[in-house]
Amino acid sequence: MFFIKQIKEWNRERKWKRRYKKAEKRKNKLLSFGENAHGILTRTEQGIFVVDPEDNFVSRSLLQEGYYSLNEIALAESLLAEKDHVLVVGAHIGSIAIPLSKKVEHMVAIEANPGTYELLKMNLRINVCSNVDAYNLAANDESGTLDFLVSRDNSGGSKRQPVVEKISYTYDQPELVKVNSQRLDDLLVDRVFDLVFMDIEGSEYYALKGMPKTLSAAKHLIVEFLPHHLRDVAGVSTNQFAEQIIPFFNYMYVPRTKLLVEKEHILATLNQFYADDIGHDNILFTNEIECLSGL
Repeated sequence: MFFIKQIKEWNRERKWKRRYKKAEKRKNKLLSFGENAHGILTRTEQGIFVVDPEDNFVSRSLLQEGYYSLNEIALAESLLAEKDHVLVVGAHIGSIAIPLSKKVEHMVAIEANPGTYELLKMNLRINVCSNVDAYNLAANDESGTLDFLVSRDNSGGSKRQPVVEKISYTYDQPELVKVNSQRLDDLLVDRVFDLVFMDIEGSEYYALKGMPKTLSAAKHLIVEFLPHHLRDVAGVSTNQFAEQIIPFFNYMYVPRTKLLVEKEHILATLNQFYADDIGHDNILFTNEIECLSGL
């Protein structure tokens, strides 16, 4: 049994290393055009984007498929009206934020990764998103700085320094940098958002803890729930995570399984997801059950 486990671990390590080598090769191909080459321009269903070819997830999908995460965009759009305000925490290069910004009156976009934020700002200008305010910072439960891993093969997977070091977080030799962090309630004083859309790779607990006023005024929250992020990145329990959400919302909806959960059963359901090691990219918490009629 021990040797079988070791073989599996070696195979996983080889897989991660192969991915890193491919990422490095894509970056070198870009730089073959000249040392000042920075990104590739791609036209997609959801806008025009400058992408980093080293990124094997969002950028690869936009380059090869011409779209990224259309299901998440459709879910968010179904909740929005023309006069709404949206907060996107973890905007990355804008592949979700930019199409959503075209549907609403105003948006605030938060992105912690400095390099990705640079691309986000370019893409906001290219797509004429004059109704978007963008900030380069990490949403947190306190203001200051935090250690941040800048991933190369998966720039969207960049994250606060995990409490548990795993090869799946470090296989591509990410740079460790310090980024500014801030409580969003302090940044967004007196701002009201109809939808909060959050995808921040394990920092959800800390971001949510720093924005109770913002959440209390929001109609909807879309957030990622991944057990390994809670356990290995944030170092918190499902209960701690849920405590930051349940006081503000009456329903939880899981799009992948079309599961609707009322307030009193949300914690038990999330704990079951954790026990079964089942993750969901876009769980919706809401106070308006009628918004689910078309989902």
